[in-house]
Formats: sequence, structure tokens, C-alpha cells
Amino acid sequence: MSSAFKLICFDMDGVLFKDQNFWMELHKAYGTFKEGKILTDKYLHTNYDLLVREVVGKLWLHKDASVYHELITKTPYVPGVKAVLDHIRTKGWKIAIISASSVELARRLMSEHDPANVVAVYANELGVENGRISGTFIWPVGSGFERKAQILIDICAQEGITPNDAIFVGDGANDTHACAIAGWSVAFNPLSDDLRRVAKRVVVSETLEDIIPVLPD
Repeated sequence: MSSAFKLICFDMDGVLFKDQNFWMELHKAYGTFKEGKILTDKYLHTNYDLLVREVVGKLWLHKDASVYHELITKTPYVPGVKAVLDHIRTKGWKIAIISASSVELARRLMSEHDPANVVAVYANELGVENGRISGTFIWPVGSGFERKAQILIDICAQEGITPNDAIFVGDGANDTHACAIAGWSVAFNPLSDDLRRVAKRVVVSETLEDIIPVLPD
């Protein structure tokens, strides 16, 4: 393995945080899981803009935002996150987060673990106004796939490196494209056979700390 890596990128759901899909957990919290699952299954990978309009603009519109903020606060980390962040500090790598989850989870991570070497956070953002869900949704990542790969390319360009100098850690099918272009990649408890095939290493474990031995020296 090369020692030239400069950047490590993480997905969040299922990698840094335990829930595999934060937005479906929010559907459960709001009592909209049945409708939300139907809409998600129908539109997640075919018409993301329509999915946003139906869910954020209708199902969740004007709901109490304290439910959302509580879920952000109580979503548990995957065990071993701190150990991995400490290891990254010793390597001197920069960190990026590229996730279809909530940007508020990334902000929580940075607040609680203070990884000063984070250079970019791309995640989707649910709008809140006057304590209610406003109906707005900013989605730079959308559902992932090609978007995650393009974001990785853009971050690398910003940092003056190439994707070959980057590591990607993910768990879902929507991480496959980013893992394919990264110089090194780890599938952590992968949910996708495509991701298993593309990733340089596969780690199945209860703790993220177990990715450390398969990261570049």
C-alpha cells in the first residue's frame, strides 16, 4: 500500500453512526414510516427531487423540529469512531464527509470529537424555521452514487490532489462509485455486493476500529 495518501473520506450512516438510514429513522419518529418507505422505494433512485417534495414538502411540513433535533442528539456512534479519528491524526490525513444523511450529524461529530483536520462536509440539510420543519431541503449529495464520486473529485481538486491520493470508507451501494475511483477503499459491514467487489478491503465488525489494520501504512 502506498504511503502517499492525503485524504480519508467517510460515509456516515452505518459507518460513523449506527443507523443505516437516518431519514428512515426520522420517518419512524414522525410516524410517517409507511408512507415514507413507499415513496423512498419508488423515487430514491429515480426522482430524488420528487421524493424531497413529497416527504419534506408534505409529510414533514410544519412538524415539530424538536423531534428531528432529538434524533440527531441520540443517534449512537458506531463503536471505535474515536479510535479511528485518533489514528487519522497520527497519519496527518485530512478528513472529508460525503453522506446522504443529515449534515447536522456531521456537525455533531465535529463538535464532540473536534477533528480539526476536516476539510469538507457534504451532506443533506433539512430546513427548520421557528421550531418547525420548513419544507426546504438542501441536497448536495442527494442519494449518492455518481454524486458522491463527483464530490470526491471536487474535494481532491480543492486540496490539490487526485482521487488516487484519497481513501473512501462506506457501507452502501451508493458508495460504490466513490470507492471505485479512490486510491484505497474500505467497505465496512457492506450492504451491497457491488461495493464488496469494488472495495480494496472488506471489514465486517461491530467496531470501526477494526478498519485501522487495513488502512494504508
